[in-house]
Amino acid sequence: MPNNCKFGKLPKVAVLISQYTVSSGEAVAVAFKGRKNTRFFGLETGGLITVTDWAPINSDLVASISVGYYTDRNSKIYRNFVEPDEKIEFIMTEDFEKDEGIKTAVKWLKK
Repeated sequence: MPNNCKFGKLPKVAVLISQYTVSSGEAVAVAFKGRKNTRFFGLETGGLITVTDWAPINSDLVASISVGYYTDRNSKIYRNFVEPDEKIEFIMTEDFEKDEGIKTAVKWLKK
């Protein structure tokens, strides 16, 4: 089936990451790596970036085993973490107006 979706200019996407972005969050981040009009703000991700599988040892024990790494659309392999394009210290706050990562990302999105 043909893809009949038509877009004008590819919209900008700001991706916020930090040491708290781990596992499936890192997988989502890697999915955006290499996309045009996409920029990453924050800190390196937490580094739980392996693909895992499990294998039974016996009837009471199962082992979780790393079997692969995430790879972006340009074939770059992420073995440790996802890095930001613009490093911004992460400070836990519920006041979004004080969050430098959000403020910087919004400023870039509005450019």
